[in-house]
Amino acid sequence: FDAIKPNFVALNLHLLGVKVNEVEQNILDNIFDLKFQQNSLFIEYVSYQYRARGDARYEYRVLELDTVWTITDDRFLRFPNLSPGDYHVEIRAVNECNVRSEQSISLYFH
Repeated sequence: FDAIKPNFVALNLHLLGVKVNEVEQNILDNIFDLKFQQNSLFIEYVSYQYRARGDARYEYRVLELDTVWTITDDRFLRFPNLSPGDYHVEIRAVNECNVRSEQSISLYFH
């Protein structure tokens, strides 16, 4: 039985969609200028890499709210009732050997 070689290849991370109040948004731009009532966000993403053996996890933070990264196995984030303000959301993927994606997803909401 051969030991499985460590995977030092970073995952590719892709934004699949953004919904505001359950309405799909154009994701070509990563800046969203929202009205006061548009405070429910849903962000969907996925990472691709065949060597990851399905063990990818994700880290995210909202710079205005978090000082540390939060770890999740989910491929989505849901913010159901954000207060008015400016928010910068960052998301990155991490493989089974703790190698982080080379580029993170950055989204800005106002």
